[in-house]
Amino acid sequence: MPRIQSVVIHCRDPYLLAPFWSLATGLPVHPDDVKALASHSLDEDESVLLGARDGFHVWITPAAELKPVGRIHVDVTGEG
Repeated sequence: MPRIQSVVIHCRDPYLLAPFWSLATGLPVHPDDVKALASHSLDEDESVLLGARDGFHVWITPAAELKPVGRIHVDVTGEG
């Protein structure tokens, strides 16, 4: 049965939005990304992971251009 695997949120500033969405969703920033957020050392196109890859998770993904639609999308998997 299909299920939602993750939500991807496109934004201009992951340093600002990752902490916000972490609080809003109750999903912690992944330990691998905590240091990068604190030191502002994300690569230009590097996403921030909230939660864990083996469960439901959210990606905060930088985008240079934000169109009115498509700022948030879900990734669906067919695996149970």
